[in-house]
Amino acid sequence: MHFIVAATLTAAACLPAQEPQPQRATTPGNLPFPTETVFTDHAPDGTVWAMAGTWKAEFGASGTTFVPFLGSTVASAPATFHVGEVTCGGVHLAVTAAEPQLADRRVQFQRGGLVEFYDLTPEGIEQQFAFTTLPARGELRVALEVGTDLAAEPDGAGLYFRGPHGGIRYGEAVAIDATGARCAVACERTGDGLQLVVPEWFVAKACLPLRIDPMIGSSTPFGAGTTVLSSPDLVYDVSLGVYCVAYEHAFSATDHDVFAARLDTLMNLLSVSPIDITVQSWSRPRVAALGAHDQACFVAEVSTGTSTSIRLGIRRFDLASTSNNHSQATLTAGLGGDYLEPVIGGDSGESSSVSSLYLIASTFRNASTNDKSIIVWGYYHNDGIVPVAPPTPARSIERTPTLSKVCGDHNAVGANDTASWAIVYRSEDPGNGTGQLRVAICDRHSVSLRSFGGSNSFALGGSVIGLGSQWAVSSPTDHQLGRRFLCVERPASLFQANAPLVGHLFDRTGAILHSNAALATSVTDNRQPTVDSDGIRFAVAHTIRLSATDADLRCATFGVLGNQLAMQDVAWPSFSLDYDAQPALCATRGALRGRYGLAFVRSSGNNHAVRTQGYLGIAASGGMTTRGTGCGGLASTSTGLAELGHAVTVSLADPSGLPGFLVGLPTNSPVAGCPGCSQGVTGQALLGGQVTVAIPPNAAFVGITLSAQGFRFVPSGAPCLGQIQIGNTHDFTIR
Repeated sequence: MHFIVAATLTAAACLPAQEPQPQRATTPGNLPFPTETVFTDHAPDGTVWAMAGTWKAEFGASGTTFVPFLGSTVASAPATFHVGEVTCGGVHLAVTAAEPQLADRRVQFQRGGLVEFYDLTPEGIEQQFAFTTLPARGELRVALEVGTDLAAEPDGAGLYFRGPHGGIRYGEAVAIDATGARCAVACERTGDGLQLVVPEWFVAKACLPLRIDPMIGSSTPFGAGTTVLSSPDLVYDVSLGVYCVAYEHAFSATDHDVFAARLDTLMNLLSVSPIDITVQSWSRPRVAALGAHDQACFVAEVSTGTSTSIRLGIRRFDLASTSNNHSQATLTAGLGGDYLEPVIGGDSGESSSVSSLYLIASTFRNASTNDKSIIVWGYYHNDGIVPVAPPTPARSIERTPTLSKVCGDHNAVGANDTASWAIVYRSEDPGNGTGQLRVAICDRHSVSLRSFGGSNSFALGGSVIGLGSQWAVSSPTDHQLGRRFLCVERPASLFQANAPLVGHLFDRTGAILHSNAALATSVTDNRQPTVDSDGIRFAVAHTIRLSATDADLRCATFGVLGNQLAMQDVAWPSFSLDYDAQPALCATRGALRGRYGLAFVRSSGNNHAVRTQGYLGIAASGGMTTRGTGCGGLASTSTGLAELGHAVTVSLADPSGLPGFLVGLPTNSPVAGCPGCSQGVTGQALLGGQVTVAIPPNAAFVGITLSAQGFRFVPSGAPCLGQIQIGNTHDFTIR
């Protein structure tokens, strides 16, 4: 096959530039916050958290805190309920301390003769007190201490805790005995809370157990309650064929939560799980995965929402079981300051014999000097942490790291082929606000940064960038292609109306192969670039801002010809009057090479939704076709993908006799002595009833057509010279 490869490479050099093809993305789907679902979670200290569309609650030994959802842009208004004194007929009932127990959608506290439990519903939490024994028969009083800044006022037979944007309704309570008999329960306001009072006549004849059943729910004025979803990121697990999307939900102005959505390879929603639903604020989530362990890991900025202290939150997540049995944790370097803009990269290696780890980078802001530097960790799948020496600072402000989604394949054949992550960050002059992009390369196996002439980072082209510039860096290409990375940069200030996107192609040795390659024109306002590689090509997605209320998304695929970037496809995943922004892009590798997952936020007025869809990042034209060149009924089939890095297989239906295929370049010539037959291929004859042709991972092959035509020698009765059957020709135009 060597001459075929040579011929296709020669032909590729003569190919004209391909015209971009429209709409190469699949139909998007929404990931809105699921308002009819109740989520639950456990904290390391035993606290149980629950959340639905209109509320969240904390269940702990010190009480139950209910927080109504009043809108993403207003402050939280919680109320804490704690069981105080309980008497029956004037006799005190012993109420013991208890830890919450979660079973299905019920949280229970076993307090001696009193069982306090809460049934969790989308509308609120149904509080119940069950008495299995009573010290006497008489008026039953349950005191609840209430801690809140909300003003309490009567609300029918219950109470309303009112705030400026809504509040909490403590609904009418009833008493129910074991026979189903019931009566109304009075709700009396006290100095530090409220009392539930069951009348003496009902308690006197009640069959135990006796229950008191009020409802706690949210109340939001009409028109309020704007829900803001933001900051999507996603990753793909090859072995499971599952995408994992991280996104942020603003529960209030001071409390943001993080969720994980699992989707199949067609971007159909499988499940949604909480990563954080506490009253801490988790924001700007990023996610990566370990293929060998089917595990994802989330990082985020964590704060109380009102404090300036920002920590780096981390949580692992089992993609196969959707289990959150890994607790939240915090990474620090033992320094006083804030951990900002965390990013995380994963490992697509499928071998569990090698210890898999994530790479995490963050901006550290020193509390004393306000200087900023890049801090890097290796984080193993079993919680082990390895500090990595930070990039050597060139200036006193190093910030905003971006990181490869994965470190690439593990098929290393030399020191310069080791799987690696690239970290691209801004190195800034503190006096004038200008700076440059710098790159650090972290080797996967040594978990250390490479040295470049005495420094463990290098300048990316020496360009000077202003404030507001944006950038992203890809995963590396496979080792056969030299571990190349692409950094996509918006070099202009965000206040500039129109700005291009440029690309910087470099390898892990620090060689800059191509600087300032034009990826998007400067006649439009291109923002928020994101990029990834499937191991062969690069896909780039970005926002094109048209107005303050209208923005669209554009995706494009670039192959590498020599050291030049060539566009091979373009698509518009969104083209509407809404504001589509914050794109995140993730490549699939292995069998689905060339496919990309895309997540972004669509805003229309006060409505916000995270949308997901697939992007087919291959040339629009091409694929497999069949020409009728055969005679004598020799049937054949073709399977596979005519795409870079994939393979196509042709098979004869009847491989008896002496079967084979002509494989090479397409032609169409009559066969002498065989009326109705044509030679569809000029190339080489390969014997066998099945032939597989592997397509090299080289962008120069895009647009080339290879062909295969089956034949079979038989003893007699064939239409060609009595001994030969000739089949149809399968053409494979590489995409």
